[in-house]
Amino acid sequence: MSTVAPLDSRPKATCVRATPPGAARRAPHTLLLSRTSIFVAWAGLLLATLHPPHGLGVPLCWFKATSGAPCWGCGLSRSFSCYARGMFAEGWSYHPFGLVFMAVLLGIAGVSLLPTRLRHRPAAVLDRFPRITQTGYFVLVTLFVTFGTLRALLEIAW
Repeated sequence: MSTVAPLDSRPKATCVRATPPGAARRAPHTLLLSRTSIFVAWAGLLLATLHPPHGLGVPLCWFKATSGAPCWGCGLSRSFSCYARGMFAEGWSYHPFGLVFMAVLLGIAGVSLLPTRLRHRPAAVLDRFPRITQTGYFVLVTLFVTFGTLRALLEIAW
């Protein structure tokens, strides 16, 4: 004869997290001020100073080479290079978002130069206003994609 444990003596189910541990929300500064972001910022600033301001003379964008329309980022390299040399009008004409991205690169690189005891202050500001930081990021990406798409469509239409 088999015995079945009464319902009260069975182990109770425990709550299981719906999201895996790595999927938890991160603080806004963890990606923006990470070692990878700092490396990318310094590499971008170095390339901006080494890259000729009016291009290399050969097309680098495979999207434009195959479709004839500019991609979302077409002109950013030349824009960065112009801004690094103080050529703001030319930089704007290559890509208006170059100024915004150059400011972000300079900000990240600047924070990396702070003494270790002061690096937490910019991170604390970003953490204090996570909704503003995330909304700003969303708006920037949306505007960037919208601008790139409209520019490509207009070039195809003409």
